[in-house]
Amino acid sequence: MKCKFSTIEKKQLKIFFIVAFLVPMLLGVLMGYSYYQGNKVHLFALTFMLYPAAGVILAIYFTKDKDAVIPQKAYATHLVTTVLLTVITIVNIFKPSANLDSLSQVIILVASALFLIFVHHENPEIKKKYNLNFRGHVHKKPWIYMLLFVLLYITRIVFIAVFDGDLESINTLFSIQTLLGTLNLTIAFVFSFIMFFGEEYGWRYFLQPFLQKRMGKRLGIITLGVIWGLWHLPIIMFLYSTETWCLGIIGQLSTCISLAIFFGYAYMKTKNIWVPIFMHFFNNNFIAVLVGNVDFKYTLQLKDVVILLISNAIIYASFIFAKEYKANNTTNHNASL
Repeated sequence: MKCKFSTIEKKQLKIFFIVAFLVPMLLGVLMGYSYYQGNKVHLFALTFMLYPAAGVILAIYFTKDKDAVIPQKAYATHLVTTVLLTVITIVNIFKPSANLDSLSQVIILVASALFLIFVHHENPEIKKKYNLNFRGHVHKKPWIYMLLFVLLYITRIVFIAVFDGDLESINTLFSIQTLLGTLNLTIAFVFSFIMFFGEEYGWRYFLQPFLQKRMGKRLGIITLGVIWGLWHLPIIMFLYSTETWCLGIIGQLSTCISLAIFFGYAYMKTKNIWVPIFMHFFNNNFIAVLVGNVDFKYTLQLKDVVILLISNAIIYASFIFAKEYKANNTTNHNASL
């Protein structure tokens, strides 16, 4: 049964979309200006990642009861990090400096460590209420779904490599160096996860239940994927696929819709926000393990997008037929007050 939004939920959604969507789009104008000035613009992408969770935190803060207790230190850490990276990113437009890039990495490292410490020492009931509990809300083993995603991700790489006839990539995938690099990712996750918390706390914890409540589980998750994909518009145009941005947007929409389906499936199974946080981190960083470095820019051909559409549909989007999406009931949700 599809439900209407309450007055408080409408206010929360308004605050969320202003902070999580509108502000990054406005910053995207500055990103375009900086790009055409010949500057590196990757700091914008990092900063954008923080805004969805910032939108959730502010939505909760401005709609909560006066006596409601929130995870204040963890939330404050995230908001301060968002402000600091925004300032650094804007300053970098007019005074580009490698030192600012290094400073942003230090801030991310410190913020991630502080956030973990504050969450660890938070009252268990508060952690549970705001879905910061490392165990989630149900007795499911989260590592099973993390491992499943890793296997699916590897399957997708093999699938694309076979289509491209790139057997060397498959050999690299199963090398000792790749295994060691993957183990190193676990350490990197601890000191950089706050960026991925920034997205997943917004998309999965907050917006997914809202949309599924109003639109049903399947249409809600697809709509979330579209919103998530369009949110990447400035990043596609000025960082990832500057020369073929139309194809880049199509590819991004395909990826975001497909990943939204699988991430949403895992989140509904575990009610553990740390599961999609890890998945998102792995999805964005494993490529660096394979190639040794990350070149943000790529030029797409129509063939690349077709292969991407097919692989995403088969490997990730097929989970839309899982029983979690077949259930008629929708999640009754508004961000905890």
